[in-house]
Amino acid sequence: MASSTNYDLVVVGSGFAGCMATLSFLEECSKNGKQGKVALVEVGREGERSGASKWTMAYLRLDKDLNFDADWVKEMRLVSNGLADEEYCHKLEKEAPISAKYLEKHGVKFVHHDEPNVLLEFKTAQHFVFPEGGGKAIIAKLFEHMRGYKDCDILYQTEAIKLLTEESGAIRGLKVRKTDGLLHDLVAPNVVLACGGFEGKSTTCQLRRCIAERSTRQPRDVGEIHRSRLTQTSSYRTWPKVQQRCRPENVSRSRCRHCGLFRRHALRACRHQSQEA
Repeated sequence: MASSTNYDLVVVGSGFAGCMATLSFLEECSKNGKQGKVALVEVGREGERSGASKWTMAYLRLDKDLNFDADWVKEMRLVSNGLADEEYCHKLEKEAPISAKYLEKHGVKFVHHDEPNVLLEFKTAQHFVFPEGGGKAIIAKLFEHMRGYKDCDILYQTEAIKLLTEESGAIRGLKVRKTDGLLHDLVAPNVVLACGGFEGKSTTCQLRRCIAERSTRQPRDVGEIHRSRLTQTSSYRTWPKVQQRCRPENVSRSRCRHCGLFRRHALRACRHQSQEA
């Protein structure tokens, strides 16, 4: 029988989402005078990585007052051909300034940049924001605060294997493999999967933009789609692969015909790479 440890919350992944979920839980427990024990599960070594979050410059579509790009929801509607969840998009629009101010309160310093020479493709009065030190600085500050709580266990080099469930189907925790090679049960009524990895497998990609093969340079991301996500937790919409490159002749009105991204973005971000044998 696998060894087990009891928690109130288990979070998988130590990127932005995982750190925010962990720290928010700890702060809420402290605010309400409650004890809450949380495990943050990370497959990488300490200091090695926090998903892709740690390595991004985290350029943010925020204006001088940290308000979110007012045209972003419209852009999502356009590039998804109306398939975007607009309720979710409006929620993000509302929460983005709150999250930015939360980070400032926790010691993250934002650099405000006015861009007079290049027409930005978002509505923030030619202004954007990024954290001093990039995504790494955000992760560092969130970890700094998390380590201040005695009821937070950060489990490095720990791989999430599958969700634990009751016979009724209710989630009761997470099965993990630690560095000893053995399986362990993290028993908790609440599990947050913030492990990303969707970009590593096109059949699980819910986004309109085609980024199917992008993470082949990041082999760990491919593995971290986690069997639990595939078998027990989510229904995925499969987007058809696009087999052509974003060549200039395939771009109409400054947008890629295949994914709808602006040409400037398409040339940099969308991956309509032909699979030539």
